[in-house]
Amino acid sequence: MAVIGSVAEFTAEEDWEEYCERLEQYFLANNIKDTETEKRRRAVFLSVTGGKTYELLKTLLAPQKPTENTYEELWQVLQNHLSPKPVVIAGWYWFWTVRQKAGQSVSQYLAELRRLAEKCQFGNFLNDALRDMFVIGLLDTAVQKKLLSETQLTLDKAYHVAMSHESAVQQVEEIQGASKQQVNKVKEHRDPQKEKGVISAEGHPMSQMIVSFEKSCVSRVVTRAM
Repeated sequence: MAVIGSVAEFTAEEDWEEYCERLEQYFLANNIKDTETEKRRRAVFLSVTGGKTYELLKTLLAPQKPTENTYEELWQVLQNHLSPKPVVIAGWYWFWTVRQKAGQSVSQYLAELRRLAEKCQFGNFLNDALRDMFVIGLLDTAVQKKLLSETQLTLDKAYHVAMSHESAVQQVEEIQGASKQQVNKVKEHRDPQKEKGVISAEGHPMSQMIVSFEKSCVSRVVTRAM
């Protein structure tokens, strides 16, 4: 039977739990998943995790050898050493004190909250905790006030409102940037012999049209977002 996929050696930079999740999928794909294949599971585990992990196991298990333990026992020893259960109080501290950083998008901020929440054991309270901290930590006070005024606010609604507002702000900045470029072009191409002492770039008909168009677009974008 051909081997399906591969698993690289475990390194200190990786998350142990995520590595084990991938390893379990490798076992499943190659039909290495029941008690009849226990020895094979152990052999594959000791082989693919790499030399440094094997050396670590020998140190943690001494005077026993890794081959004298089952796969589950080996996994538990490494789990306790590489990924001990987090202190819940510390996890709560980091979760409840995080704030959206300058330059951090709404989606990136929510992703950071979800990552921190993994250490908090919120259980059924998870979505409420994410919603509350998402609103509290937002940088944009305008959208924060709008969300705080909602009586039936869910995490999903808070996220989509914040995303829409963020998108609208970006569009406004793009429109304003484009209009400034057009005004600069008017300044560069005006005839100094005809307009000297008569009309400024800001008073040029084309410049006035651009400013009017800009105000109209900005008004529509902001109204749609709110």
